[in-house]
Amino acid sequence: MNKKYKILIALIVIVIIAFAFTINLNLTGYVTLIQKSPKINIGVMALMTGPIGYIGENDLRTMKLALKDLGYSNNIQLIVEDTGQNNKIGDTVSAYRKLVDVDHVKVIIDIMTTDGTMAVAPFLAKDKVVMITPGTGGRQIDNASSYLFRNGPSDIKAGTQPAKDIYNRFHYKDVAIFTDNSEYTLGITKDFIKRSEEHTSELQSHSFISYAVFC
Repeated sequence: MNKKYKILIALIVIVIIAFAFTINLNLTGYVTLIQKSPKINIGVMALMTGPIGYIGENDLRTMKLALKDLGYSNNIQLIVEDTGQNNKIGDTVSAYRKLVDVDHVKVIIDIMTTDGTMAVAPFLAKDKVVMITPGTGGRQIDNASSYLFRNGPSDIKAGTQPAKDIYNRFHYKDVAIFTDNSEYTLGITKDFIKRSEEHTSELQSHSFISYAVFC
C-alpha cells in the first residue's frame, strides 16, 4: 500500500472518529436535556383535612394513579395545597395565591366545595390561570369565570329533577325547603324553586345559617 492510500485511509478514520464523537456529544446533550427538563407543575387545591378530608385524599390518589397509568409521572408534578376545613375564604385564597405567585402554576385542579371555588374564581381571568373542577357544578360555577371549567355533572339537575318528580310523579303541592347557607345548597335550592314555581305557588323556603360540612 503506497503512502497516498495510507494517508487517505488515515484521514477517513479521523473523519469517522470525529463524526462519531460529534454524534455522541449531541446525543449526550440531548439525553441530558431530557433528563434536566423541568416538570410541568399543576396545582391542586383540595380539602385534605377535617370531616370531609377523605374527598381530597381520594381524588389525589386518583390523580396520581392516572399519571402513573398514562406514563406522565416523570413529566408532571402535582403541587397540593390544603384549603382547610370547609374552605374558609381566607385559607382558600391564601392557598391559591401561593400556587400562583410562588409556584407559578397555570393550571389548577379544584377539589373544593362550591364556596371554595367561588372564592378564587374572580382571580382566574386576571392571573390567566385555568381551573378545572370535577366536583362542583352549580349554575354559579358555569357563569363564574371564562377560565373555570367543569368536567363533572351539573348541580342544576339536582334541583330541577326533584321538583319535577315531586309534582308530576308524587303530586305534592305544598313543599317546605330546609337548606344550608352555602353556595352548593343555595344553588340547588334556587333551581328547585324556579322549577317548582311552574307548578305551584304554595312553596315555603327556610334556610339554616350554620354551615354543613358536606356542602
